[in-house]
Amino acid sequence: MTTNNEAIHTCEIPVRWDEMDSNGHVNNKIYQSYLDEARIQAMTKKGYDFPELRKSNIGPVITKIEIEYKNELKHPDTVIVESKLEFLNKFRACFHQKLIRKSDNLLVCNGKTFWFMMDLSRKRPIEVSYLPKSA
Repeated sequence: MTTNNEAIHTCEIPVRWDEMDSNGHVNNKIYQSYLDEARIQAMTKKGYDFPELRKSNIGPVITKIEIEYKNELKHPDTVIVESKLEFLNKFRACFHQKLIRKSDNLLVCNGKTFWFMMDLSRKRPIEVSYLPKSA
């Protein structure tokens, strides 16, 4: 259906000391939290009102995540997260994301998150066009 693959959001996230593992670099599970934070920021920037969605008993459901690790991050790096949204059909979408180390502009990770919004009461997907947005 729609392939709206525009750059919708870029954010910077500082690497925290406690995100490093015994190998001295950011633990692989933390990359997922960077992607999560950037997705929520991107949706909010596009006008999606998450408190209103919760009141309406609507929530995001992730169906698949792909992460390709390229390079490491360490404290005190800062990571830039670039997020692009692609609508696959009237219900499903995919966020294409890149994590880039700010100090040298090096790609550290590619991520894809496939998701849809669900009416949590009925346990049914919701068309994206029906989602409440903030004014």
